[in-house]
Amino acid sequence: MTLRKKKLLISGALALLLVSAGLSVLPGRTALRQRLEAEASAALGMRVTIGGRIGVAFFPGALISLRDVTAKGPGLTAVEIKKVKLWLALKPLLKREVLIDRVDLISPSLHLARRRPGEGFPEKPAARSAKKPFNLRELRVTGGSLTYAGPGDASGVEAGGIELTVSELHYGGVPGEAPGRELFLKGKGKCRTFRGGSKVQADGIELTAAELSYIGLNAGKPYTALSFKGGIKCGTFKAGGGTEASSVEAAAEDLSYISPAAGNRKITFKGGVLCKTLTAGDKALAVDLELSEGDLFYTFKGGEKPRKNLAGKGNIKCGAFRTGNLSFTGIKMKAAAEKGVFSAADMRMDFLGGVGSGGLKIDLGSESPAYEADYTVSGSRMEEYLSAFSRGKAAEREPLEGPADLSVELKVRGNNLDALLRSMNGRFSLTGKDLTLHNMDLDMVISKLERSQNFNLLDAGAFLLAGPLGPALTKSYNFADVGFSRGKDGKIGRLVSAWKVENGIARAEDVALATLNHRLAVKGRLDFIGLRFEEMTVAVLDKRGCAVYSQKVNGTLARPELGKLSMLESLAGPVLSVFGTVKRLVPGMECSPFYSGSVPQPGKD
Repeated sequence: MTLRKKKLLISGALALLLVSAGLSVLPGRTALRQRLEAEASAALGMRVTIGGRIGVAFFPGALISLRDVTAKGPGLTAVEIKKVKLWLALKPLLKREVLIDRVDLISPSLHLARRRPGEGFPEKPAARSAKKPFNLRELRVTGGSLTYAGPGDASGVEAGGIELTVSELHYGGVPGEAPGRELFLKGKGKCRTFRGGSKVQADGIELTAAELSYIGLNAGKPYTALSFKGGIKCGTFKAGGGTEASSVEAAAEDLSYISPAAGNRKITFKGGVLCKTLTAGDKALAVDLELSEGDLFYTFKGGEKPRKNLAGKGNIKCGAFRTGNLSFTGIKMKAAAEKGVFSAADMRMDFLGGVGSGGLKIDLGSESPAYEADYTVSGSRMEEYLSAFSRGKAAEREPLEGPADLSVELKVRGNNLDALLRSMNGRFSLTGKDLTLHNMDLDMVISKLERSQNFNLLDAGAFLLAGPLGPALTKSYNFADVGFSRGKDGKIGRLVSAWKVENGIARAEDVALATLNHRLAVKGRLDFIGLRFEEMTVAVLDKRGCAVYSQKVNGTLARPELGKLSMLESLAGPVLSVFGTVKRLVPGMECSPFYSGSVPQPGKD
C-alpha cells in the first residue's frame, strides 16, 4: 500500500469517527421523532407527523431519513411525502451542533383546498414559531405532485412529475434583505403535466435560472406579493376556445403578482416571450411568434371591463400568420395598450405577394369599440388579392394577374357588423400595371359591340369594383366568375380603383382601366350597408374622356339591374354605331367628359 493511500484511509477513518461522534448528540429515535415533528410544526405553522421509519447514516454523508411524512394546516392544506432525506452540515456537526444543509423530498404530494363560506378548519393549525428564519443551502424534489381544489369543480389545479433543484432557500425572512420577505429561493425545475380547471392544460414545463420570492400580509406588510425572475419553457399549452401553443419560452425579468390589503390586485411582466406555433381553433395560426422588450401590467379593477385593465408595450415579431384565406409573413410591429386602447405602429409584413406597412388602432375601452387602419401594400399581386377575398373554393387560376399596390385608410365603430358598416369612413385605393386578363380580351369584346349590344359592361368593369372593396363585395359578387371563357387572354396596361367612403357608402373618385386600345371608367356609389349599386355607370371612353358606350347599374350586388347599353345619347341615330363614323360625321362635336382621372387613353403620351 502506498503512503498516499494510507493517508487517505487514515483521514477517512478519522472523519468517520468524528462524524459518528457528532451524530451521538442526536437523541434516540423516539425522541428524535418527537423533536423533528415539533420543530417542523413550529417552523411551518402546520401539524407535522412522521408515520414511517427514521434512519440515521453517515455514508455518503451524515443524514437522517424519514418515511411517510405528513403535514396538515389551515385551509384544508395537506402535504404527504413518501421519503425525506435531511443532510447535515459536517462542520457544525463536529462541534456537536445539528444544522440541516440539504433536504431531499422524494414523491411529495401537496394538496390545497379553498374553504367554502362557513366551513372551518379540519383541525387547529400549529402555532407558528417566532424563532430565527430558516435557511437551506439546497433542496431537491423528485416525483412531486400538487393539487388545488377551489369552491367549484372547474377551478381545480393539478400538476404532476415535478422535479426541483433549489440552490438557495430562505423561509421566514432573509438576512440582510427586507424584513417582510417570507420566502425566497433560487433554482431550476420541471413539471411534466399541469391542468388548470377544465380549460387550461400545459405539458413539459421547465424553469431555468429561477428566483422566486413571496411576501405575506402577516409579515407586517400592507400587501401580499409573489415575484418571479428567470426562464420558463413549455412544450405545449392549451386553453379554452381552442387556443393552443407549442414550444413556448419566456425570459422574465420580473413577473409579479401584488394583492394589497386595500386596493386593486395587479400582475406585471417585463421580459420576452417566444412561441413556435399559436392557434385559435381553426380560425388563425401564428408561427414563430416573439414578444421582446415587453413591459405589461394588468390591474384587477372591480366593475370595469377586463380589456380596459391591460396596459403596456413591447415589440412583436411573427414569422407567419394565417386566418381564413389571408396569409401574412415577416410581421414586425411596436405594440402598446392603455385603458382599453390597443395600437400597432411601424407595422411591416409581407402580404398579398407584396410588402405592407402602416399602423392599426383598436379602442375597446368604450361601449362602442372603434377601429382605425392606415395601411399600404406595395408590390403585391392582383391574383393574390382576388384569391384572398374570393368566395368558396379557390380557383385554379384567378382571372386577373399582375403587379398591384393597395392602400387603405379606414375608420369604423360599432358592436355589430351593421353598426361597423354604417360608421365606415375613409379611402380605399388599388392600382395595377401590365395586368393579364385570362380568357377575356376586352379589346375584342368592345370592338364587337357594334354588332351585338347584349354584352354586359358590368362584367368588363367588374375588376374596377374588386379593388379595395373586395372584403365586402365578394359576399355577393364573385369576381372569379367574370373571366368566363371568351377566347384568348387580354391585357390591361393600367388599372386604378380609388374610392371615398362616407358612412358606409363608397363613391368612385378615380376608377378606370386602360387596355391596349380602349379605356373604361366607372362612376357612382356602392352601398356597403345594403350591398347595392347606387346610380352606378360603366362607360367606354374616347380620347377626350367622353362616354362612347355606357350602361347604368342599380340593384343588389347579387342581382344587379342593368340598364340599356347607350351610345353617345346626344346624337341619336344608327350612323353612330361605329366609332369611326362619329369622328367623320361630327369632327368638332363637344361632349361633357365622363372621366378626367389619372388613367390616360391608350397610346396617349
